Amino acid sequence: MEEFYNSAAWKEFSRRNGGHPGGLGATRELIEAASLVPGARILDLCCGGGESVALLAELGYEAFGLAGAEELSGIAPQSFDAVMCECSISLLDSGAALLELDRILKPRGALLLSDVYDGTPPVFLGFSEIYFKDKRRELIDYAAQWLWETGESFPLCADVKTVSYYHWVGLKGDTYGGL
Repeated sequence: MEEFYNSAAWKEFSRRNGGHPGGLGATRELIEAASLVPGARILDLCCGGGESVALLAELGYEAFGLAGAEELSGIAPQSFDAVMCECSISLLDSGAALLELDRILKPRGALLLSDVYDGTPPVFLGFSEIYFKDKRRELIDYAAQWLWETGESFPLCADVKTVSYYHWVGLKGDTYGGL
């Protein structure tokens, strides 16, 4: 998968199409579902080309982006009101990443996720789910757009009968260490 995500074709497609299924409209939907107030400090983990970071700043949030989870250890505890991770939590060591996200989120901080899954709704210990929506249609449309533009099948959709896509927002428990 790393070769795919580093390819020029993917980078260009991602730039033109918002970096993930649903594009920036999907990012707005996640932000609205979390009921974040303008001025909130939000980290976009695995921010890609920074499209969502730019949108967050445009909407009045104090927005930051990190390319990968390995950079999380340098962030002070309880530094962020929210962390967003679009289309990438499944590519990380999610257990380790979630521990770090729990550490850097303020109490009752929001975790905003969108990603592929096997159709079974995800559970993230230490976080109370406040929003879940299956977005399989957006994944299918995204894969179809990729096929139309490149003539190649989209790697994550080799088996469209079992792969789906979700939006999820949860709130961190009141104390650190809830995982």
